Amino acid sequence: STAGAHMGWVRRGAHVLGASLAVAVLTVVGGVSPANAYSANFAYNSSSPVDDALGIAVGANIQLLFLSPVAVQAAKNVLIKKTSDNTTVASIPVDGELVTGTGTNTITINPSSDLLPSTEYYILLDADAFTADGFVSLPVTNPTALSFKTAPAASGAVQTVGSTQNAVVRSTEVGTVFLVKSNNSPTSVSQIMALLANERTNGTTITTADTDTNVPAAMLTSGDYKVYAADAAGNLSAASTNTVTVDAVAPNVGMMPLNTPLGSASRVSVQSSEAGTAYLVRSGIAVTNKASITGAGDVNFNEVTIAAPNTNTALLTTTLTAGNFILYAVDAYDNLSFPFPFPITIGT
Repeated sequence: STAGAHMGWVRRGAHVLGASLAVAVLTVVGGVSPANAYSANFAYNSSSPVDDALGIAVGANIQLLFLSPVAVQAAKNVLIKKTSDNTTVASIPVDGELVTGTGTNTITINPSSDLLPSTEYYILLDADAFTADGFVSLPVTNPTALSFKTAPAASGAVQTVGSTQNAVVRSTEVGTVFLVKSNNSPTSVSQIMALLANERTNGTTITTADTDTNVPAAMLTSGDYKVYAADAAGNLSAASTNTVTVDAVAPNVGMMPLNTPLGSASRVSVQSSEAGTAYLVRSGIAVTNKASITGAGDVNFNEVTIAAPNTNTALLTTTLTAGNFILYAVDAYDNLSFPFPFPITIGT
């Protein structure tokens, strides 16, 4: 869009700008200016975010720069409006309690709530809202003069997943989503990708906004993770409110070794260090995950639910034909144990 000669915007990073519009500011920023910088009615010199900026944090500051200290005027307002339907989302009196900084180059306006994610807004300003050097400020009445679009929002339910499972997340825009370990606070996609590979995912494409999307937790270490979303231009959201917990710890499985073969109607007393399922699997089956066991056919495995950790549980040999079998355990999040080192023989 087009602005006047003194209406250039100054870009600022989305996450440096504030945590909430309840505490965010519309600030006129400036250093020391010469006295009597204005010789006619004036516009502000520059602003942040820049006009047509993308990826602005929903709680970002909105800033203006004046060349001289300004004073606020009574009964004048700054309006924040939604571009899609021209509705006013905030009407803020410049002489009200939400505005500070009169008598300086910096005017700070604190709207009372965050903006919506992935939404375009524009700003209007009443004529004569500020005075300086005996002159008054010009109005902003053109919706295309000072507009910007907010960053996407990332979300997901509170959930726990194993290292072979997927977290289900969403973004308000088409783009990319990431899981990032909660002890990190990235503000850009490049910062995410610079993290240790086992503390973040590589990025999962969002093809449809506001739609459940599976993010594999493979290779992530155990711990809490936040969801981040980037729009198509790479602008990054804030961290999701909810947390995804990754449980990458495999259970330990055990039993008393047997010295004699079992029959097809016997039982074995087994344990696991976690609740889940124990499996007897024919030794010729290539076991890499739960699906490789359960897809092997009934004659190749038997299972029993482990209701409590470290508790003896009877695992039947029913349906198993003669052969050697290996004991495994899988926890509630599909983490697979190492095989028990001693095979079990059924039949002769």
